[in-house]
Amino acid sequence: MSIRSQGKTCTVADFYQAALEAGGKDNGAPGLRPQYHASYYAAFVIDPDGHNIEAVCHEPEA
Repeated sequence: MSIRSQGKTCTVADFYQAALEAGGKDNGAPGLRPQYHASYYAAFVIDPDGHNIEAVCHEPEA
């Protein structure tokens, strides 16, 4: 599952922190992923059921 944010990298970080607090496991801390493209900012967690969930922002910060 992927959750997309419009221009707010803090939303990605907030999602990541909330997911960990809810029992998710780290699968990639918030950060740029330039291997995808220059503005790809994402975080990944494994939920308690074992699903990989991504929160991503494709927009550069203003």
